[in-house]
Amino acid sequence: EAVGMEELEAAQARGARIYAEMLGYGLSSDALHPTVPDAGGISRAIQDAERQTSGEVVVHVETSYAADPYLRAQYWFNKLGLHRTLARNGVLILIIEKQRRFAILGDSGIHQAVQQDFWDAEAAELQSYFIKGQYIDGLCVVIARIGEKLRNSFPYTALDKNEFSDHLNFAD
Repeated sequence: EAVGMEELEAAQARGARIYAEMLGYGLSSDALHPTVPDAGGISRAIQDAERQTSGEVVVHVETSYAADPYLRAQYWFNKLGLHRTLARNGVLILIIEKQRRFAILGDSGIHQAVQQDFWDAEAAELQSYFIKGQYIDGLCVVIARIGEKLRNSFPYTALDKNEFSDHLNFAD
């Protein structure tokens, strides 16, 4: 025998016998993080993006923040020290899980090189992936595109060093 689930009103309308009503449910995940199951893919995307540039990309995840994500990105940008890169070419992608919001913030050097239209396009691209629940794919695509712009304006030199971790950064 099989058991099916449907909306209560639909089952009652067709005269079905009601055996149980689901009042709630739970969800668990055995992943590294419940909303970011393949953090390694994001780390690889960051490494690939930074391989040919002096620029730095940081993805920071915060559980909850109800106010403007751009203001929170500014806070984390400064707290993490992304403004201290020599060429002012650090980029922060802030993900706020509970509110399902994000912000992308580039330092003055990269912002001058790409202008606001680029950031708006990347935000729209990331949003389109997030709407479909494709968080990892969206982050990887946007990180790669940011990496291209960084590479074009800030190519890698022998003196460059990786100033920030390529792994996801989680709020304390």
